[in-house]
Amino acid sequence: MKTKEQIQKYNKEYSSRPEVIAWAKIRNARLERKKVRQEYKKSDKGKEAEKRYVRKNWDKNAPLREKHLLWRYGITPEQYNELFEKQKGLCAICGKEQEARLHVDHCHNTKVVRGLLCGNCNRALGLMKDNIEFLLKAVNYLQDHV
Repeated sequence: MKTKEQIQKYNKEYSSRPEVIAWAKIRNARLERKKVRQEYKKSDKGKEAEKRYVRKNWDKNAPLREKHLLWRYGITPEQYNELFEKQKGLCAICGKEQEARLHVDHCHNTKVVRGLLCGNCNRALGLMKDNIEFLLKAVNYLQDHV
């Protein structure tokens, strides 16, 4: 078993090697570029660029969306469109029309599709772990504190 001093000595020698220094510079540059890219994506300009990309490549990525629907939820694009028409393009919970595509809501235990939801309603159900008791407690809490 190596002592703490032996490990520190090895680490000091290892980190002074030219190839390790070169690798660290490259790695740090990657991290900096990644941070810049993340900041850009969060900016208004970055969000607009993402929307343009999605619009431009919508048709090209259709097969991927179809595969995802079938693989993840077991429904075809036609079944998705039927649900969409049945709900008149509105979220099944809040009833608001969305600019973005509606999310497929499903039971995580039985994998049965329940309907289409906006992003906020879908996240809310997920954060409440699809637990009716949690949701009722949340309703009671809101009623008591309004």
